[in-house]
Amino acid sequence: MSALTDLGVRTVWSMDLPTIRGRHLHPRDVGGAIVSLDQPTTPGDWEWGGPTWTTAKAATVVSAIASVSISAEDPVAMRARWSELGINTQVEFIAAGDRGDGLDVVDLVATDRSRVGEEMDLVGVRFRLV
Repeated sequence: MSALTDLGVRTVWSMDLPTIRGRHLHPRDVGGAIVSLDQPTTPGDWEWGGPTWTTAKAATVVSAIASVSISAEDPVAMRARWSELGINTQVEFIAAGDRGDGLDVVDLVATDRSRVGEEMDLVGVRFRLV
């Protein structure tokens, strides 16, 4: 986190538990969205899901997040900032529409390949099965 702090990024929330630690980065310092950096001590564990999250875990529709699209008034500058911070993995930066900067699209890997191409909009964010 000191590297991010050195680059002028404030942390708006942090928590360290025995099983996971997390940080939310200030969206004004990152651009586009609040970014959550989380690190479970055991890969695959997810404390934030609660004690019984694994019983509800299913991969019948989606197996992974493929990518996200972040809209920006200046996509080139935002891409450069996210690259500088090292948080630009699987992120596409697109021109902002009426909603301004923010999360626009989440591409999800479809478990059932016959469902590829299905889309759903939820509170202004498009979820696509790819």
